[in-house]
Amino acid sequence: MKKLISVLLAAALILAAGFFGVTAWIGAPLDKNDDSVRIVSVSEGSGTYDIAVVLEENGIIDNTSFFRILSKLKRYDGRYIAGAYELSPSMSMTEIMKKIASGDTATESFTVIEGQTVEKIAHNLDAAGIVDYDEFMNEEQHGVFDYDFLEGCENSMYRLEGFLYPDTYHFDMGTDVHDVIDIMLKRFDEVIYSQYKDVSCKYSFRETVIIASIIQREAGRKEDMADVSSVIYNRLDIGMALQMDSVVSYILQEDKVDLTYSDINVDSDYNPYKNTGLPPGPISSPGLDAVKAAFNPNDTDYLYFVLSDRLDGSTNFSSDYSQFEKDKKAYYDAKDK
Repeated sequence: MKKLISVLLAAALILAAGFFGVTAWIGAPLDKNDDSVRIVSVSEGSGTYDIAVVLEENGIIDNTSFFRILSKLKRYDGRYIAGAYELSPSMSMTEIMKKIASGDTATESFTVIEGQTVEKIAHNLDAAGIVDYDEFMNEEQHGVFDYDFLEGCENSMYRLEGFLYPDTYHFDMGTDVHDVIDIMLKRFDEVIYSQYKDVSCKYSFRETVIIASIIQREAGRKEDMADVSSVIYNRLDIGMALQMDSVVSYILQEDKVDLTYSDINVDSDYNPYKNTGLPPGPISSPGLDAVKAAFNPNDTDYLYFVLSDRLDGSTNFSSDYSQFEKDKKAYYDAKDK
């Protein structure tokens, strides 16, 4: 009996060794010397066969049947996660399967900075190699995005201006331009719209976002935002033109500090020197602090402000034009020293 058991154990070990030997052979790297990295996209809803075909097309494996067999044997079948993956022909099939089942996708980081415009965001995305500038601008203008806060956006110079939320994003490599934009809009929906859509305010939600976008560009510091907001509200209350240089810079699509007479006479519905009231749309992507200030302006009688002569980014506010002129002269005198 002992002899029979020994024989059976030996046979089992031989079979196991043979099994593992075969699986190691069929699961070996396509080329262990080729460690070049390739981005392989696994589409949503892809089955093991679909994934095997994509891997073969990208030169990662050369036998789809072996991949499918090993996926079943190693219990990865049905566990694969959609996304873009960094894979190499030097990886074994087990390593490839583990990677795709882990969801460890290849991502690219991108930051939308508070106060940036749609144009600037598009240029930066292009420079980062994430999406093409022209494709982004075309999708921004014509893409279909289902968010309540976009009602009235057709009146803006750029349709989605003000709603691409400033944040750091991690995009899967190869992410479609529509999805890149939608991710930013969804973040705005989560952080801003869900919190402020029902907040009682003197102006509509969209109009308050326009105010926030101006605050974002005009305030040198977060501490001054609520006072800048009060200036905007106070001017609107008395029918005074906003005369905010940041709005003119937006029309010109230039970051100009000192405007010329020609600049402030530019022909545009946005021109805050020629028109009273708010511009037709936001002029930048406001952050949460600017939005808070737009919904909660300080209670002041300020009508004017200018950067202070301390040159630390702080602002001097006044309700009297003659004081404003003195503050402005002090600033330029300090700046020119």
